[in-house]
Amino acid sequence: VTIAAPAELTYNGSGKAAVVTASGDDWQGPAVSDISIGYIKMGKYGPETLETGALPTNVGTYTASITVGEGGNAKTASVVYTIAKAAPTASDFTFQAPASSDLTYDGNAKTAAVKPNTGINGMGAVTVKYFKNGAETEPKDAGDYTVKVSVAEGANYNATTDDLTTDGWKFTIGKATQTITVPTDKTIVKDDIAEDISDWATVAGVTGGSNPGTLSYVLNGSYTGVALEGNQLTVDSSVTTGTTITIKVTAEETGNYNKEEQ
Repeated sequence: VTIAAPAELTYNGSGKAAVVTASGDDWQGPAVSDISIGYIKMGKYGPETLETGALPTNVGTYTASITVGEGGNAKTASVVYTIAKAAPTASDFTFQAPASSDLTYDGNAKTAAVKPNTGINGMGAVTVKYFKNGAETEPKDAGDYTVKVSVAEGANYNATTDDLTTDGWKFTIGKATQTITVPTDKTIVKDDIAEDISDWATVAGVTGGSNPGTLSYVLNGSYTGVALEGNQLTVDSSVTTGTTITIKVTAEETGNYNKEEQ
């Protein structure tokens, strides 16, 4: 009877039993399946005997032994083998994007979660990174992001040499809505003199966020004797007193805000 190391010796979370083989058809001893194998792991503080039925699973060096026969006729055979650390892959992790309710620009950074799958032990510390247009960045502004991770060396896994990612590790932060406030009680003298209306309306973005878009103005309708060029409004004397003039205000689209009209 011989005992040999298993063929696969890289950590994968499964037990790696030694292989016992009978030497030939003339073997008269117990069935191979009935031969008990004992395992000892070389621990940090010395040999550690595995519990009965337990198999070498975690990274380390093990001695597997069998004893055949009894008393003075007993024979012992053993084999030493080492389970090596595995290389982390993206499939070892579960990805969770930020909640959909949190994927509109609000000036705050978003957070995705990347954690080792259930049942994986001995993975090193995981660092989550965010990339936009190929550059690592804080996931705060509107746009498309790809999530990658780097992994430190752990008990059963080597450190990553390149960041890990896969096609599904992505999310998009949508643009926010700008708020335009317009007055309803402004008056202008019909003296054919241009008046600057740039401070009549205001626009605001999200609190603590980036600047909103630039405001522009156009007449919302056709008015004889009324002209609006840029932010300069002119009303001549031909316009009937009390005429209501409606102006459409537009906040231009920005990197973080949709275009808004009021």
